[in-house]
Amino acid sequence: MINNFGAFGYKTVESYTKGRVLFRVDAGYVYGISTGHMFRCFSIAEYLEERGFSVSILARNYSLAAMLLECSGYDYHLFPIESNDAEYIEKIEYDTLIVDYPNAHPIFRYLPSGKTLIWIDDIGLRDGMCVNPSIDAVINPSIVKKNHNYKISRETAVYAGVEYFFPNKHLSEVKLKRERIKNFTEITIFMGGTDPLSLSEFVLPLVLKLGKQVNLIVGKGNKKKEMFASMNREHLKVFVGPDNIAELFLHTDVAVVSGGLASYEALYLGIPSVILPTNDVEEENRRAFYTIIEKMRETESKKIWSKLRDVFSREIFYTRIKNENYWLE
Repeated sequence: MINNFGAFGYKTVESYTKGRVLFRVDAGYVYGISTGHMFRCFSIAEYLEERGFSVSILARNYSLAAMLLECSGYDYHLFPIESNDAEYIEKIEYDTLIVDYPNAHPIFRYLPSGKTLIWIDDIGLRDGMCVNPSIDAVINPSIVKKNHNYKISRETAVYAGVEYFFPNKHLSEVKLKRERIKNFTEITIFMGGTDPLSLSEFVLPLVLKLGKQVNLIVGKGNKKKEMFASMNREHLKVFVGPDNIAELFLHTDVAVVSGGLASYEALYLGIPSVILPTNDVEEENRRAFYTIIEKMRETESKKIWSKLRDVFSREIFYTRIKNENYWLE
């Protein structure tokens, strides 16, 4: 579907990495963060550890971050939510700092001499949000390539595009398996790790009307996971907090996904997906994804995708309304 999708992300990170690696990333019931950034760092950390690098992770002490890190097996450090990152970073010995979260604090403006700084994604750099001449490389695996007026050094290398996407091992394995499957029979719904706007509840009855086998994946951070766990029935399988989400897309014909990491994972697998964005960045990505999907050849899958796309368009899924109570830790 896209040439070299996910081909260069890991190699590019590795080319800049040296010595001990510290990831600065968050996960939480906080608008714009959720779980995607942390899971991406887990994938990069696994890749680097396999190549002999030592890895540790520094995160704010959000309840969701603490749960994910405890289960991850990586060395990690948590610091108080309202505290400044700088004093905690200074206490940890590292040679390479990898930053992946949208609300980066300007303390990253300067680093001690000899340290390497790699910035994953670019949201924290857009339109001068964070002046940071110390960055060695910006790796932005976005479907939308765009100059966002970064305030960075001329020496900073910028890599942009889905060629720099980071597929985890499970996803790469499923992609290979799908190439040997001829008939896909399922519709899979995945609204991300937390689903803060409860889109799963809204989507599910509309998708079930198609009479197809439906898989509903409920993320580990979803606050309604107990309710969903009791909903298994004919034509509906519910998977709560699965460790290998990618495997559940193996027989997927069409997906309905949130606008974050899940939308990239589905496209990487070649699955036509209806995307439900919840912010401006995700809406911009959705338009770019749809341009690609609309060019796919006409198949039964494409017809189902078109039908679902039209249904969710009529229901006006794109919303900027945030449930503030949900996002509170």
